[in-house]
Amino acid sequence: LLGLPHHPEGQTAASLVRHAKLRELLEEAARGRQLAAAEVLVESRQLLLAPHPLVSAAGEQGGTVIALDQATRFAVARLGAPARLVRTTRGAERDTLSRFYAPGSIFETIVDQQHAIAAGFGDRAAVYFISSVILEAGPGARAVLSYPPERSPLLSGFVEGEEVLFGKPALLDAPVGRGRVILFGFRPQHRGQTHGTFRLLTNAILYGAAGAPARAPQSGAARTATGR
Repeated sequence: LLGLPHHPEGQTAASLVRHAKLRELLEEAARGRQLAAAEVLVESRQLLLAPHPLVSAAGEQGGTVIALDQATRFAVARLGAPARLVRTTRGAERDTLSRFYAPGSIFETIVDQQHAIAAGFGDRAAVYFISSVILEAGPGARAVLSYPPERSPLLSGFVEGEEVLFGKPALLDAPVGRGRVILFGFRPQHRGQTHGTFRLLTNAILYGAAGAPARAPQSGAARTATGR
C-alpha cells in the first residue's frame, strides 16, 4: 500500500490519531485475511525513491500493489502499470499542457458496481481531490470509478479546467505481470476524515487478498464505468 504517510507533518494530534486508527484497521484487515505471505505495506512517500523489494516483485509474483494519489506515479513509472498521468498546469505552460487547478474539492464519480472494490456503493460516489493526479487508462485497465463524461464533477469546492476530468478514471484496477496494481487518483483516507471512501480502500485490500484474476475488457481497450 503506497502513499499513506507514517507521520503527516503539520497535522493536529486528533488527525494523527485518526491516521493511526486507519492504519490499525488496514493491518487488522490484512491479518484477518491471512496475508502474511503477501504482506501489506503501509509506507510513506519515501517508497517513491527507495521502493521495498516486495513492491517491485509484486506483479511478477502475482501480488497486489495499492497506490494512493501521488504514489500512482511510482506505480506507473517503476511497476509498469498500464496507465498514464495527465500533465496539467495552472497557466504558465498552457500552450503545451492542460490547464487545471483543484486545490481541495469534492468530485462526483460514476461507480462500476460490478467490480468487487465497489461493493457496498451505489451508482455514484463522492471523492476528495486535493491537487491529486489525473489518470488515463491503458490496455487491460478497468475503471472502478470514473468522472462524468460530459459535465463538471464538482460537488463542493473550487475547480478550474474541469473539462480535463471528463470521462477520466478516478480509480483503476490494472494488471501487471501475474498480479495487479490498484491506482487511486485521489486520497481515500485523507487525514482520516474521508469516511465515505474508507470502504474503497479496505475493499481494495480484501480484493487483492482474494487473488481475483485481472480481467481485460472484452474490446481489448480500456473501459470506464461509463462505457467510454
